[in-house]
Amino acid sequence: MVISNGQIAKVICLACHNPIGDHKKRELWRCLFRIQGSIFNAKMEDKLETEDKGEKKPGFRGNPRH
Repeated sequence: MVISNGQIAKVICLACHNPIGDHKKRELWRCLFRIQGSIFNAKMEDKLETEDKGEKKPGFRGNPRH
């Protein structure tokens, strides 16, 4: 299945909620970087250990605990 440029342009950006076709090159890179950071943050939160299994996992702020 081939996806056309027109179809991609109509997709809503997950970072800013605007159509991807409305992005300028700089805005597109900024949104992609934001999405990449969110994915990385979610992965880090899954890997962080907590002292009590019932305790909520801490958010990633700065250096992760070792």
